[in-house]
Amino acid sequence: MSANFLLHDTVDALLEWNYEQPLTDADVELFNNLSTEFLHITDLFLFNGSVHYEWRSRALDVQEYLTHYQYGSPLSEEDIADLYQVLHATKFITLDFLDYIENSHDFYNAMHDKQHKMVERVKERLATKY
Repeated sequence: MSANFLLHDTVDALLEWNYEQPLTDADVELFNNLSTEFLHITDLFLFNGSVHYEWRSRALDVQEYLTHYQYGSPLSEEDIADLYQVLHATKFITLDFLDYIENSHDFYNAMHDKQHKMVERVKERLATKY
């Protein structure tokens, strides 16, 4: 469950970023660390037999946006809005895990059982406009 807290904190930090402004030299290392953390945590969560296919797809979109931004490519207004949308959904999904998951066995089921209540909850969060 500590990965859930790390994902929440990483997403929170990424939500505070102003993607309309280019990275400054002072921010590069911090942003690279956040981007790498997001990549590693979502890989851990979503690319190991997870049943959350839509969330995995949206996490890949975020990774792509972060990579483009990281290497100096400006993001369009639509890209920025979509990035914030997925980050907000992910933040709320991590909070939902706290409501539905009590131990590592529950977490495993939430990520691998198509019948688990978190499957529908994740879909709802991704569909909600923030």
